[in-house]
Amino acid sequence: MRSISRRLVGAALIGGGALLALAAVILAATELPTSVANVVPGSAIAIDAGNGGNGGLSGHSALHPTAYAAGATLLVAGAVAVRDRPVGPKAAIAVPAVGLGLALVGVTLGSGIIAGSEGTVGPGATAGFGTGLEAGNVLAPGDVLAIAGTAAGTAITPIVVGALREHTVVLLAGFVVAIAAVVAAPSPGLVAAVGLVGGGGAVGAAWRLDPGGWRP
Repeated sequence: MRSISRRLVGAALIGGGALLALAAVILAATELPTSVANVVPGSAIAIDAGNGGNGGLSGHSALHPTAYAAGATLLVAGAVAVRDRPVGPKAAIAVPAVGLGLALVGVTLGSGIIAGSEGTVGPGATAGFGTGLEAGNVLAPGDVLAIAGTAAGTAITPIVVGALREHTVVLLAGFVVAIAAVVAAPSPGLVAAVGLVGGGGAVGAAWRLDPGGWRP
């Protein structure tokens, strides 16, 4: 009976995680700030200087990496619960992989990566939208926040599981990913906050709904 109940909880966690992840990816792919881009005759894209002149467009805000991290955590925790197993080191390591995969999909589909190292676009110039990974393109600030925030948030699961299971390698891996994400980000405080809210909140919710999967 307990096994059936836990599988139902796992299915609910998977549903919640999938909803968060899908919503974040769709919003990233469809939301480009209207204040920074407008199409004009005779040129590909005209970039407003409101973002400091870098020409960076992105549909990503602080909410997106929060959703990516939370979605990945809930998806993996739910998959483990459906299989009626504890959240172990392998599952913990899978969370950052899933989260970063979601973030990269969002960046690829909705990125405002601009062609050219100077990020300038005007008459006779070209801009790449929707592909986002062509040679010479520059990541927009929102995309950097999405990737770094997701990395920091998804690193919380390995840290928690590594501490609970006394698995030093997983614990250190989580700390390294979290610290690297925060240090490398242009806004370390924001990335740390996004990670705590997204990853920490999801771990807390999963633990609350499926305590048997997280107990030492």
